[in-house]
Amino acid sequence: MPQPFLHLPLASARSLLLLLLLLRHSSTARAGLQWTLAREDQDCTTACRALGRDCTEAFWPQSLEAWLVAASVAGVSCRSHSPGDWRYNPAMATVGALEGLCFWQGEGARCTGGTGGYPSTAARRLCPCSEPEEDELQVSMSLLNSAYLLDKASKVRTVVAPPVRELETVEARRGRLGARGAARARGT
Repeated sequence: MPQPFLHLPLASARSLLLLLLLLRHSSTARAGLQWTLAREDQDCTTACRALGRDCTEAFWPQSLEAWLVAASVAGVSCRSHSPGDWRYNPAMATVGALEGLCFWQGEGARCTGGTGGYPSTAARRLCPCSEPEEDELQVSMSLLNSAYLLDKASKVRTVVAPPVRELETVEARRGRLGARGAARARGT
């Protein structure tokens, strides 16, 4: 008996969609990430919202290497790089003898705060901005809807067409029977 083009057991189909959902969530967060240099005395939430994005706490650089990648992606040119001691780093100093020095190490939640005092009025913060969470939710819901439809479709019986030779035989029989039936109907 011929097999359908694609046949996945229901558990496999669900697992595949769940895997796609997880991969979509993790890769989109990184792929949709945009580093931006905020204005002086501007927090990252405000800087990201100006781009139609959200500040994402999960992507603060945890090492000098991660900082160098973020600064490079944002197009930030620093005279030197240092961990720093301001909890709202990463930032680039913009005045005085420190101008052009970049500091990457901060602590805790940093999307909001750090404005109105040292060094926010003398620094520009580098901010991780991602696509709004609503977009991620819509994608997730779409994938879950697809999983539901796949589940529903898997409960429908698969009908497989017979091979062409069998179809030709059936058509030939219909033709002969059809001619006999037509003759009987005419009374001949």
